[in-house]
Amino acid sequence: MSNTKIKFEEVPHYIQIETSYSCNALCVFCYNPKRNQPIDLNKVREIVGRVAESNIPHVQLTGGEISILPIAFINEIVDRLSKHSSVTIQTNGILYMKDLTKNLAALYVSLHGTEKYHDDLQAVGEWKKIVENIKHYINDGFEVNLDFTLTAQNYSNFEEIAMMADSWGVTQYSLNKFQPAGYGAKNFNDMVPSVAQFKDVISQIIRLQDKTNLKIGFCTAVPFCLDDRLSRYGLLASCGAGTYLAAISPDGEMRICNQSFTSYGNVLKKDLLEIWNSRKIDEFRDKSWVTKPCTTCELFDQCLGGCKVDNTSKSRYCVDYAIRDLEKCPIKISEFKKQVQEFSSSQIKALQDIGLPTEGVITANPFTKLITSHKTNLLITKHQTIKLDQKASILIEKILVNKMLVADLLSYSKKHSLDVKSTKDLLRKLLFADAIRIK
Repeated sequence: MSNTKIKFEEVPHYIQIETSYSCNALCVFCYNPKRNQPIDLNKVREIVGRVAESNIPHVQLTGGEISILPIAFINEIVDRLSKHSSVTIQTNGILYMKDLTKNLAALYVSLHGTEKYHDDLQAVGEWKKIVENIKHYINDGFEVNLDFTLTAQNYSNFEEIAMMADSWGVTQYSLNKFQPAGYGAKNFNDMVPSVAQFKDVISQIIRLQDKTNLKIGFCTAVPFCLDDRLSRYGLLASCGAGTYLAAISPDGEMRICNQSFTSYGNVLKKDLLEIWNSRKIDEFRDKSWVTKPCTTCELFDQCLGGCKVDNTSKSRYCVDYAIRDLEKCPIKISEFKKQVQEFSSSQIKALQDIGLPTEGVITANPFTKLITSHKTNLLITKHQTIKLDQKASILIEKILVNKMLVADLLSYSKKHSLDVKSTKDLLRKLLFADAIRIK
C-alpha cells in the first residue's frame, strides 16, 4: 500500500439521492435507518436543484422507496436532472410507476431470488407483483436492470433467478454483497454470506456468462483477494465511495456512500463540490483506517479493501469483513496481475475488433451528453463517464449537434490536424459504450 492519499475525481461521477426513508417493504438486510421519516417534497426538490446545478454525470434516485412519491413529482425531478445527467431510479418494484418520463435512462429493480427466497427476505410477499411490473416496464420500452442482495439465505438461488430474468428481457443483473448497516446490522450473523457461499455464487455467475445475454457483475465492492477468479472472469469490483461516488440523504446530508451515516456537509447549506473536496473527508482518503491484510498489499490502491462501511465495527471506516481477520493476502499477487493483464488485453482486442463502417450516418444515443463545465470534459453515456481531451470533445460536439457521415467526420478530423487513427479509435470506443450508432 502506497503512502499517498486515495485518489478521487474532481467531481463525483455518481450520486445517489435518497428521496425519502419511507418504504413499503420490510427487507431484513436493509441499510435504511429511518423507515417512517416524513416525506418533504420541497426539500427533495431543492436538493435535486443543487445536484442539477453541479452537473453530476450520473444520478440515481432512490429511497427508502421512490415509487411511493407522486408520479408527477418523480417525472419533474428526473426531467430536471436529465438535462446534464444520466438519471436512473432504484425501486423495489412493488408499485408500478405509470406514465414514467422517457428521460429516465434505466430502472433498477430489487429482486433477491425466486419467489420463496425473495419474499422471505423482503417480508411483504409481493414477488409476483414485482415480476409483473418488471415486464410492464420492459414493454414500456425502459431498460430494466435488477439488483440481488447476496446473503447466506439466497446465495444458491442466483443462477435460477438470473435465467428467469434473461427470459423476461432484463438487461443487467447486479449483485450486492450484504453489508451490515441500519436495520440489516441487527441481522448480521444470520445474513452474512460465508466465503464458501460467496465462491459458490461466483461459480454460478461464470456458468451464466455463456448461458444468458445478461450483463452480470458485482455492484458493491468485493476484495480482489476473496477469489482469484474475480480477475480471470472480469468480475473485479472496487468501491467508488469517496472517490467517484457520494450519497445525499432526504435532509441534504452528503456522505461518501449510502451505507455510511457520516455527513461531511449539507448541500442545502454548502456547495456540493466544496463538500466533496473538503479536507474533512481525509479521515477516509488518508487511509488511516486500513488494517491487515491490506496494509502491506500492493493492490490496495486499486482494490481499496472491499466495502469500507460496516456498522458492526467500532470505526467509521474499516477493511471489508470478509478479509479483515486475515494476516496476509490469500492469493498470489503475481498470478493476479497476470490474470488482470490477460483480461485487459482481451478487452482491448475486443475494442480493436469492432467493425468501423466507412459509410453510414453517425448519430448520438439520446442519453449521450457532454459536460464541459468542469476542468476535465466528460462524456456521459447511460452508464459510463468517459474523460475527453479537447480534441476529442470537439469531435463529440460535432456529433451531438449534427448527424454526420463517417467519411465527413474523418475528413473534418484530417482537415483540422486531428489524428485520423485517434478519431477512429474514439469512434470504436463510443460504439462500444453505446454512446453513438452508425447506420
